[in-house]
Amino acid sequence: MPFNYVSFFIPILLFNVLYWLYYRHRKKKDRGFVLAYYRLSYRRRFKRNLWTLPLIIVSIIVILLLDYVPIFVQMGYVFVISVGTVIELMYNYKQANKEREDI
Repeated sequence: MPFNYVSFFIPILLFNVLYWLYYRHRKKKDRGFVLAYYRLSYRRRFKRNLWTLPLIIVSIIVILLLDYVPIFVQMGYVFVISVGTVIELMYNYKQANKEREDI
């Protein structure tokens, strides 16, 4: 029986949307430990993104070393993860600077 991706990802997406809606207008935290990404200030989001860069690099290396994954899937993964990470880093950096100027 093939894996049903839709039934796997719909609850995850729904949970993320509800979580985002809950923390959207709440005060963001800039100090201390916070598990919820949406509760972090943009400065902390930027730092967390920098901390996850080694994990992203390792995941790219692992996907490229797997022989049974088709090359177009590998290249698509590398492209999406790389571009997404760069865009997220740039956005959070810009918002962190804007947030700092507003204070």
